[in-house]
Amino acid sequence: MPDRPPGEPQPEPFDALFDGLPSARPLPSRSLRRGRGAGRRSVMALLAWALLAPAAYAAPPDFDWVELPGGTIEVGDAEATSSAPLHPVTLPPFALSRTEVTVAQYAACVAAGDCETPRDRTSDPTCNWGHKGRDDHPINCVSWRKAEAFAAWVGARLPSEAELEYALRGGVSGQPFPWGTEPATCERAVIVGCTKRRRRQGTRPVCSTPAGHGMGGLCDLVGNVGEWTADTWHETYDGAPTDGRAWLGDHRDAVARGSSWSSSVYMLPIHVRMRASRDDHDPDYGFRLAR
Repeated sequence: MPDRPPGEPQPEPFDALFDGLPSARPLPSRSLRRGRGAGRRSVMALLAWALLAPAAYAAPPDFDWVELPGGTIEVGDAEATSSAPLHPVTLPPFALSRTEVTVAQYAACVAAGDCETPRDRTSDPTCNWGHKGRDDHPINCVSWRKAEAFAAWVGARLPSEAELEYALRGGVSGQPFPWGTEPATCERAVIVGCTKRRRRQGTRPVCSTPAGHGMGGLCDLVGNVGEWTADTWHETYDGAPTDGRAWLGDHRDAVARGSSWSSSVYMLPIHVRMRASRDDHDPDYGFRLAR
């Protein structure tokens, strides 16, 4: 950039960007009436923010991935109608994000312009979006379609039902919980009754219950938020894929698994499947990623 004529002050780096622009003049605000220099510095700071802030959100956040070996596992339940028939599924190796997607991670996609905002606490006080201090909570009140958009932005995908059930059972057919056979407690899962204060009902920060971690350290497979899967809803498992891939169809509803912060003990069995519209923004639902 050429220098100014001799005798004129040489511009500061960002000052030069404003040469010839009317907006380079100090704005008529109280903070900028202190002089041309203060005004130019304030405008330069705004420009620097405008130039640099989007770059901070250009790349998706990093995720901690847990690599799972895959294998054959019995999926479903012989007695529960929507989870029958019990059937073998052989899964290839795959990976899941260690945690459910957090508010902070989802916010990066919104800031980048690639994701829509979920419903916030003005719609439901248990929605985490808009709540101060909940950056490390799982994002909830987010629809299946918005979860799909986030996964695409990251370069990942939503897990299939079979993949989540494999993780929920710790890769062991018949195992009732990710952590083994011990019953669910508030030390192992964020479920209903874990706080006595009604105003504090809702999620907790991800990985808050280490006693309930599953294989490879997977957090919150049971409780906190139910997790969207890539599958569309089918009334039973009749005709379901046996290779672990998502079961897609024409139904407008999708499937969530894993129970949530509002789940009672009756909703905790691993085979339980939750049916919801792909446009549902329920505070019980969030998601994790697969690849």
